[in-house]
Amino acid sequence: MNVKLEYEDSYIDTNDLLNELNSRKTNYIILGHQNVSFKKHKKKLSLDYWNRTHAKQSNTKQVTQSFINKLVETNLFEVKKGICPESGRSCKALFIKDQSHE
Repeated sequence: MNVKLEYEDSYIDTNDLLNELNSRKTNYIILGHQNVSFKKHKKKLSLDYWNRTHAKQSNTKQVTQSFINKLVETNLFEVKKGICPESGRSCKALFIKDQSHE
């Protein structure tokens, strides 16, 4: 399923995101949205950074509340607190939703 990025005519394929999380051997990714250029982005393991690697406008923040809502509406993901793999601090993260209870 494709989810449109807010600031451009590009889409993120949810299967690509699920594959990325699988390759990282995790069930979540921190949101990590920052209003900085791609080169200055400090959260390399975040959804915002990953989205920017797929976006035409990599210097624009790609994780907005609207984009997060669209991902949650797919019923594949949910937002909860997770541990940042880079800082070790608790922060908002996008988790793969447990489908076994549906």
